[in-house]
Amino acid sequence: VATTDPNLIHDIGTKLDLAGVYTLDEVDAFVTAYLTKKGHLAIDGALAPVKDRYVAQRNAAQASGDKTRLDELETFRKDVGTYVRLYDFLSQIIDFGDTGVEKRALFFAHLARLLKGAGATAASVDLSDVSLVHVKQRHVGRQALDLSTGEKVELKPTTAAGSRPPHDPRLALMDEIIHRINEQFAGENFRDDQERSWIESLIAALRTDDDLVEQAQANSEAQFLASPTLKDAVTMAVADTHGAHSRMTDFFYNRGGVEVTVVQSLGRLLYLDVTSGPGIKPLVVQRAE
Repeated sequence: VATTDPNLIHDIGTKLDLAGVYTLDEVDAFVTAYLTKKGHLAIDGALAPVKDRYVAQRNAAQASGDKTRLDELETFRKDVGTYVRLYDFLSQIIDFGDTGVEKRALFFAHLARLLKGAGATAASVDLSDVSLVHVKQRHVGRQALDLSTGEKVELKPTTAAGSRPPHDPRLALMDEIIHRINEQFAGENFRDDQERSWIESLIAALRTDDDLVEQAQANSEAQFLASPTLKDAVTMAVADTHGAHSRMTDFFYNRGGVEVTVVQSLGRLLYLDVTSGPGIKPLVVQRAE
């Protein structure tokens, strides 16, 4: 039976320590202020340098266009919450015997609240200081919950901790599209790269349709997908792209200049792709004398 590895909390703790947002002395200072009950001002004061450093690093990364650092800081913010949740679970069944784990859990639990707003995007709203003052309850009946019957399903253990960098939404959507097209073209033996290039050529054609672009900008995704104009535009793009590719293919076979240019151009691109990759050596072709 698989179990949750308690060492995961040490792994994510080390990852957070190395992020360059806080020091271990600042962790100790916060814990001392908290345990000696010096009050909210002292506790917040111990956390303020960490929050200010995080915000300053985030602002600097945004100003310089450093997406890698922005992703690292967003991952840090999420990992802080992951550490707290993992500790809350593991501490119920494990005696860590390491005050460092407890110190970090206490520190991160309070830091997570401060970083909610600091890590939000422009479209997000920080509700951490909002108080709920009115609750309306409505009785909708009673439901019996019998836990003695039904299929028993084992809970999956935690096998890894931490957050992944945000994925490129366009790449994720393209992968989904290729998967769906593969289902429709089953048995036709089209390669993924052929399908991807076809889709990209159609997207390029659709981008030239100013009316269609304006519709996409002015409507929700659901409204845009329901537009009858979209189907007509895609049909035209398929026809135009097919016609253009057919003419290009004819020129390749019938015009020597086109053939030479395409061969040389594609050869240069392929050579650059192959030889610039890490650990890949160029293929050397030797002619027999």
